[in-house]
Amino acid sequence: AIPDFFRGEPYKVEDFPPKERSELIKMLTKKGSWKRTVKADLLAVVNHYREKENISCFGIYGMGWGARVTRNALVEFPEFKVAAFIHPSFWKIEDAFQMIQKPLLLVVSQDEDDMIPYYNVLKDRL
Repeated sequence: AIPDFFRGEPYKVEDFPPKERSELIKMLTKKGSWKRTVKADLLAVVNHYREKENISCFGIYGMGWGARVTRNALVEFPEFKVAAFIHPSFWKIEDAFQMIQKPLLLVVSQDEDDMIPYYNVLKDRL
């Protein structure tokens, strides 16, 4: 299941990529806040499958901004056992030091920042 984190109001495809990155950041801050909406939506999905299907462990992947959601899910939800970041954005090297203790696939493209330092931290920790 894929929850609609933006509740029917995603960033418009015709406006992407944004002329100003700040436009996208503003939209994500307003509609894609982990603490205000996304975490609860993801928890609802986990609870649904736990209660209706008796599923207790999950995998997750995120593309772009969704990689940030995926990172948060790995750290905060014990039910997520494995994950992938696909052309991740909004990542910070400090995140690699903060409790990611689960298998993680990093899939980057030539347009992303170099994730080798991030990878090296994870490789040394896992």
